[in-house]
Amino acid sequence: MSARRIPEIPRDGLTLGPGAATWFRAFLALGVAGLAGAFALAAWTEDGWRRFHPSYLASFVFFLSLALGALFFVALLLRRR
Repeated sequence: MSARRIPEIPRDGLTLGPGAATWFRAFLALGVAGLAGAFALAAWTEDGWRRFHPSYLASFVFFLSLALGALFFVALLLRRR
């Protein structure tokens, strides 16, 4: 059986650049604004809360399935290496 060689990754390759914090804050603000808008629409419309929870759950499960599917394929690729 052949021995596997694990490549060395330099510490510089593991850190994000200085622009990453700016992008993180921008997307965080966008997400908070989206949730605030969803809560506002649910509070100000008739039957808003009744419709809000199932739609939020459906979108949460959809994006969770995308993330878990991607994680599965990454794990599969790493296992095959």
